[in-house]
Amino acid sequence: MTRTPGPRPIQDVAAGLELTPSQLVPYGLDKAKISLEALGAGRRPGKLVLVSAITPTAAGEGKTTTSIGLA
Repeated sequence: MTRTPGPRPIQDVAAGLELTPSQLVPYGLDKAKISLEALGAGRRPGKLVLVSAITPTAAGEGKTTTSIGLA
């Protein structure tokens, strides 16, 4: 049996992207929002944006919607 690694802590991901702790608003251990001040940090603009959301139905089932936008 192979072991797959779990999600990386969001602080490790942010450090790899050279984001400061003040630019990060963590939600749990593996997700966060990035503040708008990170946009003006002299970074190259991104080329691909992936957004995923889950909208539950009245029966409690999840319906996944994925949007892809190019910047």
